[in-house]
Amino acid sequence: MKQPIIKVGILTNQQSAKFFLHGPFIINGTEKVDNAGFTVTVKGDNICLHQEEKIIDEQKEFIFKPKGKKSKFDIDNVIIGIDFHWEQKEKETFEGELLIINRNGKLSMINEIEVEKYLQSVISSEMNAESPYEYLRAHSIISRSWLLSQLDETKNGTAKQHNFTLTENEIIKWYDREDHEDFDVCADDHCQRYQGVTKIRDNKALSAVKETFGMILTYDGRVCDTRYSKCCGGFSEEFQNVWQDNEVPYLKSTYDFDSSKFEIINSEEKAIEFISSQPEAYCNTKDPE
Repeated sequence: MKQPIIKVGILTNQQSAKFFLHGPFIINGTEKVDNAGFTVTVKGDNICLHQEEKIIDEQKEFIFKPKGKKSKFDIDNVIIGIDFHWEQKEKETFEGELLIINRNGKLSMINEIEVEKYLQSVISSEMNAESPYEYLRAHSIISRSWLLSQLDETKNGTAKQHNFTLTENEIIKWYDREDHEDFDVCADDHCQRYQGVTKIRDNKALSAVKETFGMILTYDGRVCDTRYSKCCGGFSEEFQNVWQDNEVPYLKSTYDFDSSKFEIINSEEKAIEFISSQPEAYCNTKDPE
């Protein structure tokens, strides 16, 4: 069945990058290469393609298209956990096409891949692929819905519709996906964690995506923006207080515990009391495993 091809930003704002092609690829629709390593650097508005110490080509952009079912490519020093305390670099392996562009003197490495292939990686990267099977299935539907919602907003021109608020005392700027002009989604926690085929080690995650093929959540005839969190703070915040200045009816604040046992937090003092305590949230477990 036909499905959308999306662009995922793997690396951005780089002066140089290294990658390796496994299997046959076609460069910019003409030259064929097979099992080769390259370095790309910036030269003005162009990109220089190096092999070993020699510049072999110079173009505005490069597109590496796989020509074999098993063709993959590695990218060195992919940054994961950007701006978090666990930020690190690692080599990651990807399927699909590799697009390299020069944006204002900085390189971006972009992976073009089918939606369902993308989701197989997300489900394996966001969580343990050995998680309970129904959990993997549910997450597949949520991840797919979020992605297609973002594509829908971009297509309809509503992605930046609510990103600026001006009041008498303040200017509020809502930053969501403004850094992603050259691709649909990024590959890190700001969007959904996508690490190519690097983390796919269990067939359960692949089966969960395949069994839920095309399944999404909708509300009032539109695909739901099903944003989710891997961390628990006891209860969630309203959409309009975090992402954009518009209400989303299905993304209301919810408690991660029996709300009848807890008083509503409506002041700084109560917030401090809650944060400093050990509330009976479902995720407040003492079990180290």
